[in-house]
Amino acid sequence: MAQHIKNLELILGPPGTGKTTTLLNLVDEHLQRGVQPGGIGFISFTKRAVEEAAGRAMERFKLSRRQLPFFRTFHSLAFLQLGLRASEVMQGSHYRDLGKEVGMSMSGYARHDLMTYELSLGDQIIFIESLARLTCRELRDVWEDQRSDVTWLELNYVVSAIKQFKVAHLLTDYTDMLTRYHAEGVTPNLDLLIVDETQDLCMMQWKILERLSQTTPRVVAAGDDDQAIFRWSGAAVDHFANQVKINNKVSILGQSYRVPITVQRASNDLIKRIKTRREKPYKPTAEVGVVEWVRSLEDLDLSTGQWLILVRNNYLIKPVTDHLRLCGFPYKDPRGDIRQEPGVRAALAWERLRAGHDLDKTERFWVNKFLPKNLPANLENVNPDKKKLPWYEVLNLPTEEREYYKAARRAGESFVKPPRLTVSTIHGAKGGECDQVVLFLDMSARSYEGYQQNPDDETRVFYVAITRARKRLVLVMPQTNNFFNLGGI
Repeated sequence: MAQHIKNLELILGPPGTGKTTTLLNLVDEHLQRGVQPGGIGFISFTKRAVEEAAGRAMERFKLSRRQLPFFRTFHSLAFLQLGLRASEVMQGSHYRDLGKEVGMSMSGYARHDLMTYELSLGDQIIFIESLARLTCRELRDVWEDQRSDVTWLELNYVVSAIKQFKVAHLLTDYTDMLTRYHAEGVTPNLDLLIVDETQDLCMMQWKILERLSQTTPRVVAAGDDDQAIFRWSGAAVDHFANQVKINNKVSILGQSYRVPITVQRASNDLIKRIKTRREKPYKPTAEVGVVEWVRSLEDLDLSTGQWLILVRNNYLIKPVTDHLRLCGFPYKDPRGDIRQEPGVRAALAWERLRAGHDLDKTERFWVNKFLPKNLPANLENVNPDKKKLPWYEVLNLPTEEREYYKAARRAGESFVKPPRLTVSTIHGAKGGECDQVVLFLDMSARSYEGYQQNPDDETRVFYVAITRARKRLVLVMPQTNNFFNLGGI
C-alpha cells in the first residue's frame, strides 16, 4: 500500500477551473528562478493531457519538445528510465500470435471507455491480469469483482501462457513497465514534479509517485475526487480521497471558466448525493446557461452549432450515429472522424478531379476502390463525359452511404471541415467540453447493477458528463428501465 507523501501539495480543481493553466504557472515560476526545463517533470494519466500541457508550455515559454524530456505519462517515463526499446514491448501482433496459441481472440487493446465485459474473452483476461498488478491486489479477488465471462480455469491457463510468451520472446508489456520501474528504475533529477489528473492514478502509480517524491524537493498534484470515474479500470479513488483528507497543503481553484450558472446548479445538486466527498465551492461563469429535457434525439435541432452527444456505454453510440446519418450530419465518434470513411475520401477526390486537379497516389487509391475500372495513369485520358458527372453518379458506393453523403451536402454540411457533432461515451469525453451537450441517461444492465450496488461511482460519472457543457445541457428522457436517476434536476 502506498504511504502518505509528506511533501505533496494538492490542488483541487472543480470542472473548468483551469488546472493546466495553474500548473503551467508553477512551471513559469520555477523557470524564472533559473530551473532548467529538464529539471521539471509533468506527469499525467493520459497522453492527451501530457501533450496538451507540453504544447502549451512550448508555446508559452518558447521551448522545443526535446527541452521537456519529463513531460510524460507514467508509462512513458518508465519506458525512458528503464532504457527500453519499442521492439521489446508487446504489440498487437504479439497478442494476436499468443491468441492463436491459446485458441482465444486477443488484440491487447482496451480503450479506456470500454467496460471489461465489452472486450473479447482474451482481452478480458489480459485486462484482469493487468488490473491485479496495477491495483496491487490478488488475481482471484480482481477476477471475482469483475464478474467476467472468463472462468477461473481459463484465466489461470492464459495468464500462465502470457508469462511464458513474454519470457520466450524477451518482451515486456505496459504494466510490466510500471512494476519494473517501481522496483528498479532510475529516478530523474527533478526540482519540480507536477502530476495532473491524480484522481485517476492506480495504486502502482501512487507507489511510483511516492518513490519519485523522495528525490524531488517539490511535488504538486492536481485532481478532483468528484471527477474520479475510472475505479473500474484501477483508479485508487479512495486513496486519493484519503490523501485529500489528511493533507494539510490543499488549495482549491475557485473559478470555473466553463460551467455556466444553471449547469453548475444542476451539477451541485447531483454531486451532493456523495456524503464522503470534499466540499469544493467554486464560482460559475457569467453565462446563465440552459438545462432542458427532450423526449428523444428526434426532438432536437442539431443543424447548427457544436454538439457533444454523450452516452453511458459504447453500444449506445450506434443508435445515435444511425440517427445522425439519416439526418445527413457529419460526426466524429470513438472509431474516428467521418471524413476518413473510404466513401467520403473517394467522393472528395473525384470532385477534385472534376475541378481539373491532379490526384496523388492516395486519392487515386480511394477513387479506384469504387470504380469498375481503375483510372488511367494520365488523368487527361479519363472520358470527358464521365468527368462531368458528380461523384454519386460515378462511384459505386453502397446505397446507404451514397444517400447519407448526398443528404449532408443538401443540408449544407461540409466533409472537409471538422464535424460539428461528436458522439462519445462519458468516459471517452473526460477532459472534453462543448457549448452544447446532449446526455442520454440510459445504461447497460451491468452498469445499472453496479449503480445499484455503488451509486457514488455512477454519480461521479454523470457529474462529469453534466459539467462538459459550456452553455446548454440537453437531457434525454430514459428509454429503458436501466437509467441514471437525475431526480428533479
